[in-house]
Amino acid sequence: AGYIPGFGLADLLASFELFEGDANRANDLDARFAAVTPELVAAVARDYLKRENRVILELHAGAAATEAAS
Repeated sequence: AGYIPGFGLADLLASFELFEGDANRANDLDARFAAVTPELVAAVARDYLKRENRVILELHAGAAATEAAS
């Protein structure tokens, strides 16, 4: 299995066993990451990052202090 900073082998094995029912999946982690292509990322972005699903949050400096004072 590849190295993931802050995530030890025992953590990987436990997570794969818990969430996927197979701790052995940790052995093919590198191949699973290598299978991700730019085209796959673009397709997922098209499916999930749609204009109607977005949220726009505007932060204005000093607004919180002004609103809290009133």
